[in-house]
Parts: sequence; structure tokens; C-alpha cells
Amino acid sequence: MVRAQDITNSNRDFAYYRLITSQAPVGTTGIKIEFIVNANGNQPLDLDDVSLTSL
Repeated sequence: MVRAQDITNSNRDFAYYRLITSQAPVGTTGIKIEFIVNANGNQPLDLDDVSLTSL
């Protein structure tokens, strides 16, 4: 989760966020990634350069 106060302002600056989750169960063959933006004031959110890595 990225909090509203962590999102950059109208200067269009970009930030780096990292999320680490637990290991997938044995036998997992696929994943679903969903990005949901809840903006009370209808503010847009630019999302770019998403990477997934297996550790």
C-alpha cells in the first residue's frame, strides 16, 4: 500500500516503491497483480516501470 502522503505532488516527480511478499505456495503456476487507485479527489496516479523479480 502506498499512502497518499507518499505520492508526489503536481510537480510530476517520480518516486521508488518496493514491496516484498511471502513466497508463493509450491505448485503455483501464475499470479495476478492488481493496481487499485482510490482517490477521493479524483487525482490521477501515474504508474510506470513495474518489475517483478523472483528471489
